[in-house]
Amino acid sequence: HLLFRRMHLLFRHTHLLFRHTHLLFRHTHLLFRRMHLLFRHTHLLFRHTHLLFRRVHNAPYETTIRVETYAGYTCVYTVAASKGRKTCPLFLLTELEGEVLLEVFYCFFNSMYLLFSNTKNGYTHSMPTENFMDILFSNWQHTLKTFSVDQVAAEKAFNDLVTAYSTPGRCYHTLKHIDHVLSTIQILQGYTNNLAAVQLAGWFHDVVYDTQAQDNEERSADYAFALLSNLNIPESTITIVTRIILNTKDHQAAVDDCDSQVLLDADLAILATNPVQYPEYAHAIRQEYSWVAEAEYIIGRRQVLERFLQRSHIYFTPLMSEFAEPCARGNIQGEIQSLLSG
Repeated sequence: HLLFRRMHLLFRHTHLLFRHTHLLFRHTHLLFRRMHLLFRHTHLLFRHTHLLFRRVHNAPYETTIRVETYAGYTCVYTVAASKGRKTCPLFLLTELEGEVLLEVFYCFFNSMYLLFSNTKNGYTHSMPTENFMDILFSNWQHTLKTFSVDQVAAEKAFNDLVTAYSTPGRCYHTLKHIDHVLSTIQILQGYTNNLAAVQLAGWFHDVVYDTQAQDNEERSADYAFALLSNLNIPESTITIVTRIILNTKDHQAAVDDCDSQVLLDADLAILATNPVQYPEYAHAIRQEYSWVAEAEYIIGRRQVLERFLQRSHIYFTPLMSEFAEPCARGNIQGEIQSLLSG
């Protein structure tokens, strides 16, 4: 009996030994896998750095580098200083990779004209105010270039949009918001079927904004239909634009409606901004509803925010779902707690 008992203990210890050996090999495998990913990311960072400075070096005009942090990932692209036009993003990085890349910039390329301002969760290039309207107008012209619109008519339409987005009472839904939406569309353009239509919808989706009305989206769609018709934009494109704008009413889109999904993600990208900018956004929304009593605003705003949390997903595109969703939910929960604490 003692012999069999000792044999049983021996086999048990042998089994534990093999189990621990298996775990050791498994952990070793994970370690090498992580080392491989680390070297791969390092290689990509140096490759991206090379491509970035190659583009700047070969540019026929003065060019600066712009880095923007959106919801935990970093978008890097160049800006033509003379034209104010942004290129398509050169590459997207996670926040950690973006910080490493910026350290490379600061440590090894200090002689270059880089203008970065530090924020709590990343770095954002500060756009000169005096060039803001020039950049917007350049983007507007670039969007209409596909349709060969008359330049005089295009400039008049742009001025009408500027007037609409500059009406009293707007604190968040301004041209700055439109610029942010258009920049995010640029990042997500790979998911679109009709990029020009999405960009036009971005320009018009908040052109009519009255916090005391319930039909802003319908009136914005009508505004877009009338103005784009005057510019002789194809009817098929206008139909897509108005459909996308109407979908911003409930921020819902069909599974196969990729164009609407991109605009909705761009419109709600602010929810995933860093902890410095989010309170500014929340305060601007409160200012737009300054006519509402504090107690009523808290109830209404909380209901809106909780509806977003109750959704299975806030964002539709894979990129925003992966990188922005956790940040957005965290910011929303933080604002709800702030509202409840008074």
